[in-house]
Amino acid sequence: MKSNYLYRLAIIEIISIIVIYYLIAWEIAPYFLEPRFWQIVIVWISVIVGGYYVFYLSPKLHSESLSIRGVGDRKTLFIKTDNLYSSASAYLVFVLVAALIFMIMLYLKYGNNWSEINPEGFWTKYFFYLVSATVQDLIFFSFIFVKLKFLIKSSFSDQYRIKLLTVTIFAIFFSLFHYPNMPLMFLTYFFAFGLGWIFYLKPNLFWVIMIHALAGVMLHRIYGLHMKIGILYGFHSSDASFFRKIIPGVEAFIGNSW
Repeated sequence: MKSNYLYRLAIIEIISIIVIYYLIAWEIAPYFLEPRFWQIVIVWISVIVGGYYVFYLSPKLHSESLSIRGVGDRKTLFIKTDNLYSSASAYLVFVLVAALIFMIMLYLKYGNNWSEINPEGFWTKYFFYLVSATVQDLIFFSFIFVKLKFLIKSSFSDQYRIKLLTVTIFAIFFSLFHYPNMPLMFLTYFFAFGLGWIFYLKPNLFWVIMIHALAGVMLHRIYGLHMKIGILYGFHSSDASFFRKIIPGVEAFIGNSW
């Protein structure tokens, strides 16, 4: 009886994430390009309430361990240390393959005419991508991925099929959340599939976040890929980002370094 309840709850949770994303990316985002104080307060209250449910209440309801979610406890600053080194080689292989593909992409786009990299802009961007990647990966890998795995394991018995379906469906989800940016959707599908394949057996959110942040800043700052999604996809100006609008002081700190 309890398993049926958790099955339905997992479905409701995934659907809720989709609906909330749609509302933010397609309905609310334009109103926060020049937000008022009360709007910023509402955003942060929503973030705190949503974060409490996603990161604490939901795992408690599902009896999910920190380990299966790829995170550690407070003593290790929530970094999963029991497989930090044993899983590093698998994640490193992913990085090396991704780096090779990235180098090919750079050569096809620029040849030998690469523009000079602004170190300040690179590291500023990387810092904020770490923040963004942490939030995204807690939602996608520690929440959606775990829920999908639970749902699929409840429906199939073959372990390879469970893994393949979990990773494939997860990658599709991750890609669709970057709509309508088609180049980014294409890249994020394979990104999520590769990392998801490793995360399935060796869950470690620390490595996922580090790789995600690095991939984001490399695509944006070096390759020059347009990174906006949702209704803001048509805006090429850096001003069209409510991420830098809803955190006091961030816009002044970033300046023109992005």
